[in-house]
Amino acid sequence: MKKLIASLLTMVLVISLAGCGSGDNREKVAHTTKTPEVMESSGVSGARTVSGFDTKTNKTITWCGIDFSFPSYFTVLDKGSTETWMKYYPEEDYYYASLMFQSQDFSGTQEYFNDQIPSIVKSTIDGIANAELHKSEKISIAGLPGWTITFSVSDKKGDGVITTGSYSFVYNINTGKIVMISCGYDSNDKSHYDYLGDYKKVLETAELLSEPLDLNAINGTNSDKSDAKFVGKYYRVTGIIDQAMKPSDGSNALVIIQPDVMAKGMRSTLPLEINIWLTADEFKKIGGISSVGKQIDLSKKLKSISRNAISKDPAVKGYPLQLEFGEYD
Repeated sequence: MKKLIASLLTMVLVISLAGCGSGDNREKVAHTTKTPEVMESSGVSGARTVSGFDTKTNKTITWCGIDFSFPSYFTVLDKGSTETWMKYYPEEDYYYASLMFQSQDFSGTQEYFNDQIPSIVKSTIDGIANAELHKSEKISIAGLPGWTITFSVSDKKGDGVITTGSYSFVYNINTGKIVMISCGYDSNDKSHYDYLGDYKKVLETAELLSEPLDLNAINGTNSDKSDAKFVGKYYRVTGIIDQAMKPSDGSNALVIIQPDVMAKGMRSTLPLEINIWLTADEFKKIGGISSVGKQIDLSKKLKSISRNAISKDPAVKGYPLQLEFGEYD
C-alpha cells in the first residue's frame, strides 16, 4: 500500500510537468498569465496531532541546490530511487505514508516559469481522478516562488480507503531544475503523525544553497552582455545594513548595504551599492528598522546591475555602480 501511495503521487508529478520540461518546448505549453485562485477546504489532517519533525533527529537531503530536513520516521529509501527520483517510506508495517523528491531539467527564465505555474496547477488538478481538492495556493520554498496543492482520493475499489496527499513545486534557476516534493498517507495508517503538518515544516525550513556574492567579479565587468552570467541567479548576500526602509504604498521594504568594494570609475569615493527588496515578513524577520548596523545573511535573486554613466574616463565608464536584489513589490 505504501508503494501505491507513491505511485499515485508519481502520476501527479508526471502529468503536471508534461508540458513544462524545458525552454525548448515553450510553444507546446499553453501560455496564460492568470494566477489560479487560492482554494481551500477543511478536513485534511483529521485527528492527527503528533509531530515527528525534530531538527535534532531529522534526516537531511540536498536536492537540486536546496537543503531539506525531514522526519526520521521516513526511514526506508525505495530501491528504485535515482538521481532524479527519491522515495522514502516509514519502516513500520502499520504506517502507510511516503515522501518523495523529484527533479526535472528546465532551461527557461524564472519569469517564464512563473507564467507557466497556472498551467502546471491546472494539469495537476485535472490529472487526479476522483480527487477532492483541499487547498491550492502560492508557496515559497527556500525563498523561491512556487505552488502547493493538497488533495484526497478515494480508492476505486470502494473499500473506503482514502489517500491524502500534498504536492509542491518550485524552480531553482541556479541549478536549472524544477524541484518537486510530495507527501501522502492513507486511512490505513495507524500512527497519529500529522504527516501534512510535518511536510509543511519540511518546506518552511528548506534552505537554498547559493554561491557567495563575489562583488569583485561583478565589479570587474564592463558591459550589459557580461551581466547575463550574474543577473537572474540567487546569491548569498552578507554585509552590514547601512539603511533600512519599511514597506510603504504597496511596495516592499528596502535595505541598503554599502560594502568596502568601491565602484570602478568613481575614484574610490563611492561604494558599490547593494539594494535588497524584502517582503514585510522578511523585513520583520531581520529586525525591521532596528536592523541598521547589523549583519545580514540571506539568499536573494540579483534582479539588475546599474552601470556607471557619469565617469569621465571612457576606460571605466559603464562599470557596475549598483546591484539590486529581490522584487520591488
